[in-house]
Amino acid sequence: MKLPSKIITGCLVAGAVATLVAAGPAQANGPAQAKAPAQAGGRAIGQYTYSGGGNKAVITHPTLDRCYDVALVSPSSANTTTNGTDANANLYGSDDCSGDPTAFAPGRNAQGFEHRSVKFVLVG
Repeated sequence: MKLPSKIITGCLVAGAVATLVAAGPAQANGPAQAKAPAQAGGRAIGQYTYSGGGNKAVITHPTLDRCYDVALVSPSSANTTTNGTDANANLYGSDDCSGDPTAFAPGRNAQGFEHRSVKFVLVG
């Protein structure tokens, strides 16, 4: 799998879909390999999907311990969430990952779970 070397961001309009890809060096294509679990200082493996206000976005292979502002998708808050990564997603009511987080485990899917920012951390 080849990862781009920059983060894709932008404004969304109603019904739009955006994909955010964590920054990092590109990886060479080659034979399929087993996925390595998330490691400190690295990236989680998988996708985090969230939507709100008729918009949807995906964060692919998010960087661990980085704050992602989900208000880009919906000015009020993201309210449909799927954590398809191998890391815990800490959800915050603030735009800057401040305050007390709510842990959202890998593989979890929920509706009506409002949050404004998310930070991915190692499981365990």
